[in-house]
Amino acid sequence: MAQDEQARLQAVPAHPGDVVFSVEPIDTLDGLEREWRRLEVEAAPSFFLSWQWIGTLLEMVPPSAMPRVLRGTADGRTVALAVLGDAQIRRHHIVRARRWVLNATGDPRLDCIFPEHNGLLADPDVGWEGLIEAFCATTGVDEISFPGIATPPPAALVEERGLLREERPESSFAVDLGTLSASGGDITAILSPNARSQLRRALRKLDPVTIEAASDEQQALDFFRMLKELHIPWWEQRGLPHAFVHPFFERFHERLIERGFAEGAVELLRVQSGDRTLGVLYNFRRGNRIYAYQSGFVHPRAHERPGVIAHALAIKKAWQDGAEIYDFMAGENRLKRSFGNRTETLSWTVVQKPRLRFRIEHRALGGSRSAKKKANTGHEFA
Repeated sequence: MAQDEQARLQAVPAHPGDVVFSVEPIDTLDGLEREWRRLEVEAAPSFFLSWQWIGTLLEMVPPSAMPRVLRGTADGRTVALAVLGDAQIRRHHIVRARRWVLNATGDPRLDCIFPEHNGLLADPDVGWEGLIEAFCATTGVDEISFPGIATPPPAALVEERGLLREERPESSFAVDLGTLSASGGDITAILSPNARSQLRRALRKLDPVTIEAASDEQQALDFFRMLKELHIPWWEQRGLPHAFVHPFFERFHERLIERGFAEGAVELLRVQSGDRTLGVLYNFRRGNRIYAYQSGFVHPRAHERPGVIAHALAIKKAWQDGAEIYDFMAGENRLKRSFGNRTETLSWTVVQKPRLRFRIEHRALGGSRSAKKKANTGHEFA
């Protein structure tokens, strides 16, 4: 970023207590980690805003793709943090734009890890005003992307500044584990009669079924590689892209497992029928929430439901471990609709400056273009 751009972001607050944002190169990861972890205690963020995730990203990306740090300060104190990728993009082979990307790099080969529950590492009261003002003040940046955020910048905040806004909302399903207390974590307690019957039939067919959590870091890595071996052919047989298309996906998650296993932040679960592996689940844990991030299952035989069984067992384990939410994350399928008893919305939002080329682009597409959501990350629920 040019020095004049950076200087524009170091504005004097209009009122004491106002949050002023700056965008700067990262000096050292150790220094940023100390600052980030201090703020984590106050902000209680999602897993995708924890240093486990962000620190792994910053450690693994090449220097050429290193994001900058976005820092919000009020009265000399850091109250908000994020990282901003800075990318040159081109749409439809014609429309060029310089884009900031919140907590990502802007390079699709690196952003294949697809964070969700994204946002600022900050108290919710901080809001988006300071970041939008910083964006408006930076003349060289055309748009800012907010992938997978629970609370996008309000339309009024964007429109009153004459900016353009595109948004693609996506339903995110979860299980409120508190509703399973009477059943001891048995998901059948909240299923429809038909879904309950199907699950019980699937369990009988594959009995005995067991779920095993990786007991150490090496076993967790072994389970992750087993997940890969199951995951790729499942999607290739359907002619669909899988999560391991870009090599960075595997490198990132192997390092995340190495960094996070001992702290209980990552969980690898193997589900078996007797000695036969049915599938592997790769979950994250932050506070009271389990994030069902990735999976790999065997190709099912007739009337087998390995994905349904695996998640039913994982939900019971999550309840036994004291979690309160089992989060299937964004996207919709039959299992999520059947098991989920709470829904929230995540959004893939892009805010743009009112460039003529963007207005022409919007008109040419009839207003139908929405912010690009994540590609198929391979959450299969067989």
